[in-house]
Amino acid sequence: MKERFNQPAGETYEKRLAALKKQGNAIDKFLRTPQTPRQQLVPKGQMRAQGLHKARQSMTQNRIHITDEVKQIQQRLEKQKQRQKDKVRTR
Repeated sequence: MKERFNQPAGETYEKRLAALKKQGNAIDKFLRTPQTPRQQLVPKGQMRAQGLHKARQSMTQNRIHITDEVKQIQQRLEKQKQRQKDKVRTR
């Protein structure tokens, strides 16, 4: 079967941006909740506390990376729009 030459992209910047914002909001919600919102049946020890601390640090780092990627995508979209405007002006 022949394939079209200009197939639509699997993931556009807009779709990626929406997915990143959704993921970022989930991380924000996780980070805003208290560490022990309810009574837990698991015995609390130093290993558990260290694990939770490392998990929060990891989520914070992920949130920073998502924010950076969102900024990059927005810059790319602005550059694309500027290029399109420049092409229209030169015609």
